[in-house]
Amino acid sequence: MNDTVRRAPPPPPPPPPPPRDPAPRPQSQQIKTADDAITQTTTDNGLYGQTHPDTIQNLHDSRDAAIERANQAKDWSGIHQIEQAYQQAEDKLDAANDQYVTRTVADDVRGQLGQLEDPSKWAQPATAQQQNLGKIATAMETLANAVKGMDDPAAKTALVDNVLGDLQGAIQQNYNSGASFENKSILEQTGRLAAIAKESGNTGLFNKLVDQASSNPALSDVMPDEFGTARMTLDDKASMEGISMYIDLAKRAQVDGASQPFALVERIISYHNSETTRLTQEYANHTKDLNWHVANLGQNATPENLQKAVDNYLQAQSPEWRSKYESLRGELAEHGQLMLDAANELRTSVPELKAQALTETMFSSKESQFAVKLALQENPNLATTPNMVATRDWMAAAAGGGGSGFKATPQIAQALGTTFLRQQVSSAMMEGINAGGTPDPQRLVSDLEALKSPGLARSLGLSDQALSNAIDELRTLNTEIANGDARTPEQLRALVDRLNGDLSTQEAFAADTAGGQVFRSLASTVSALSFAKATSMALDDPDFINVVNATAQGFDVAQQISQMGTGAGLISDTSALGRYANSAGVTKLLGSVGVALDVVGAVEAFGEGDALQGALQTTSALGGAVAIFGAGSAWGPAGAIVGGVAALTSLGVSAYREKQEADKYQTDTAKKFMQDVGFNEQTAGILYDTSGEGLSPLPLLTHYAAERGLTPQQTADFLNSLGTEYGGTLLKNMRDVGHKVLDNVDGDLGRLDSGTPFNSQLQQSFNTRVEIWAAQNGVRLPPPR
Repeated sequence: MNDTVRRAPPPPPPPPPPPRDPAPRPQSQQIKTADDAITQTTTDNGLYGQTHPDTIQNLHDSRDAAIERANQAKDWSGIHQIEQAYQQAEDKLDAANDQYVTRTVADDVRGQLGQLEDPSKWAQPATAQQQNLGKIATAMETLANAVKGMDDPAAKTALVDNVLGDLQGAIQQNYNSGASFENKSILEQTGRLAAIAKESGNTGLFNKLVDQASSNPALSDVMPDEFGTARMTLDDKASMEGISMYIDLAKRAQVDGASQPFALVERIISYHNSETTRLTQEYANHTKDLNWHVANLGQNATPENLQKAVDNYLQAQSPEWRSKYESLRGELAEHGQLMLDAANELRTSVPELKAQALTETMFSSKESQFAVKLALQENPNLATTPNMVATRDWMAAAAGGGGSGFKATPQIAQALGTTFLRQQVSSAMMEGINAGGTPDPQRLVSDLEALKSPGLARSLGLSDQALSNAIDELRTLNTEIANGDARTPEQLRALVDRLNGDLSTQEAFAADTAGGQVFRSLASTVSALSFAKATSMALDDPDFINVVNATAQGFDVAQQISQMGTGAGLISDTSALGRYANSAGVTKLLGSVGVALDVVGAVEAFGEGDALQGALQTTSALGGAVAIFGAGSAWGPAGAIVGGVAALTSLGVSAYREKQEADKYQTDTAKKFMQDVGFNEQTAGILYDTSGEGLSPLPLLTHYAAERGLTPQQTADFLNSLGTEYGGTLLKNMRDVGHKVLDNVDGDLGRLDSGTPFNSQLQQSFNTRVEIWAAQNGVRLPPPR
């Protein structure tokens, strides 16, 4: 037998080298320059997107993440450095994009024109001409889209001027009056290019384009006859973009003696309004299921819980649903901005009385107002441009100058004034944060001095003297607290109580008006900041929340505003102030200021039914948000949905509470939504029931709670206690009787009175249980109403 030599197994391979540490991720405090910001964006998720706006969005996402890191580290003064670096990076990328577009688009347009057919070689030259005109319109659209995305006005007009001769030559060579659709498309793109030229201040180029439009055969096809009808209709967005060209054509027609020179302008505005209405209704219908949950199950929610519930609901929807939601919202905001731009054009280019009449017509529908407020929510800086400030003051003056019949323009002027005020206050508070981490009350009141203007006062519904006096009072308030001896929250509250009595006699501080709530919130803000500065109290000190509470209560800031101001969800994530709200005190302070500043522009957004007084006294926090804020809210997803609920109500659309509709919401989704907004499992399992005529009992119970003076959180705590006591028997009984009450008024809480069957008995029983619960839990209730 042969011996087999067994070899030892090979030694195990050496362990792999330790992983190399990844390149250290730049920290927030290291982002000091534009190049730092670009490097950080590349590290995060990549810099360049498919389009320039995608690239800028990537930059913004990286900026927000860097600010959040600084925020978590309480490096508030470093945030300003980050903001500057990313802004410089954005400017750098915008300039590079302008250069790229200038280099490539002219060649692209000429390349498209080079593909035109030679009509002389066709058996039917008119067919070739028609096809060529369609290609020319496409080339003009390419040019208009590219130029619209550029940043430098001079570069924009230079590019248009560079290729305009080629375009005009191609149009002349292919003239065909029978190509109606193609000529109309060329007319629409000519208007867009003309608007860009005028906005950029290039009058010569603007006039060239208007001359070109005046000879377009399609002009007669789109011009309305004496009955207001036309053979063709211009695209709603393209024609509104180019409204300045159509106004100039109207003025030429007026000089030539036309009987109705502005008929086409009126038709453009009318058609754009009809498309805005269609989009608003589509938006409302798209969100109707979530609207039902918010309107019926979320009325008592705190901001944090509502945001959580809405976020969870949205995440559960399909990507297609979410994409359509964002698309509709974006389209509506774009329509709103186009209307604001058109108002400015009417103000500067049309005779006064005609301009006022056209502007009132343009903003007359609730859907148009919804779109404008959405545009201002998406881009509040619109309200701060010189043109829009002048347009705001013009609308406010027209409405206030004996202009009976003006109902819409005051709404828009208020929205612009409110948004302007909000941006100025935000800027003033940010300056203090940037300087040292704490808003400076002295700087705030000094910056407010610049707001003393008749136009702003009128837009806010105040006299010039009232606005001036209000700002003077804020300055006096700061001085009195800074130099006084109130150095505890209790002493501050006593001082505020005394000052509140003095302010109550002034127009700007009226407690039962929207404007009064704004300036009361500002008084609360100045007082809290002055106290913090005088006592060297940090804004992230847990005691600061007591200071904010003391000032808000002392100045009678509406409960809805105070409650809604307690959550960061109420401060727009995209706003500068929203990035600093990382403590309860700061969050409540900034939130209440921001929310209060939304009130004036939105209090009557959807008609007289949204009266502030009733909203403040009889609705819960979310109910107040729907009634007071409507589409003007600065919320995130939750605010958008609340705006949708308000839109539904304002448009006369059912709240989807009919039996056949409501029954489908009696599901685990509804129970989960209720738990997300703050109800325990037992209470959610009882109150999601929509028996009877399909009406949720929760709005009625929260109505009773608000009448009894409970805050939203107290209401949730009380109902949660009822849901667990005695197996929920008491709450089940209230639910069943509540269904009977609601059935008698078809769910309309505004129809409740002492004669409504079962209403008085149920409310008395509810109040008795509230008082027992309050005594057991040490809750002080206000006297019964």
